[in-house]
Amino acid sequence: MPTCAGMTVVVLRPDGVTPATNTAVVLGEIGADTDNAGRVTFSDLRLGAYTVTATSRTLSESRSVGRTNTTLLVPGPASNVVVRLAGVGR
Repeated sequence: MPTCAGMTVVVLRPDGVTPATNTAVVLGEIGADTDNAGRVTFSDLRLGAYTVTATSRTLSESRSVGRTNTTLLVPGPASNVVVRLAGVGR
């Protein structure tokens, strides 16, 4: 039986609708950049709890961060995890 799971993180700009491109996403100790749809997919993750942190790399929004917690309970692909950037000065 597989003991690994996958997770797709969808990062949205502060309006909660627009995909956040040029954004770094850190999941535990691994990281990746979002694609043009504001998504990044992680695979081969151990089951358990994770903190997901997204940080805009856009120069004028370098302090725009979003964070959420999620838990992978079953092996295989998981539902999307949505992280909304807080915006600058929020």
